[in-house]
Amino acid sequence: MIRNLMTSALLTGAVGAACFSPADPGPPSGAAGPSGSQAAPACPHLQIMAPDLVPVGTQARVSVSVIGVAVSPTFHWTVSDGSIASGQGTPSVLVDTTGFAGRSIRAAVELGGLPPECATRSATGGFLIGPSTKTTSR
Repeated sequence: MIRNLMTSALLTGAVGAACFSPADPGPPSGAAGPSGSQAAPACPHLQIMAPDLVPVGTQARVSVSVIGVAVSPTFHWTVSDGSIASGQGTPSVLVDTTGFAGRSIRAAVELGGLPPECATRSATGGFLIGPSTKTTSR
């Protein structure tokens, strides 16, 4: 089962209005709001997807969808345990879970290249490492 965790900026104003984060006071100084002549930058909605449970010794795929941004952001992933087997710098990584049975791993992604007005720049997801699915014969 895949879990979707949604982190998003707060939409203010009418439908189709500029997107600001709850931490942002509004349009940057000198910029007009949703009804003005200057448009504020589009800030992302981030949706991170991770499995709920992964067998130890396998690779878990963690992905992020970046919605509502005209620029192509950069991606920097970190994990609490295990290691990134592949995908650093992309929207999706494979995390090696070898040796972490019974533990949880958190994967976080930080986006670069976004307009400075955007407060939503990162997302975090986690998953549990279960026992091995390998069976032994007797």
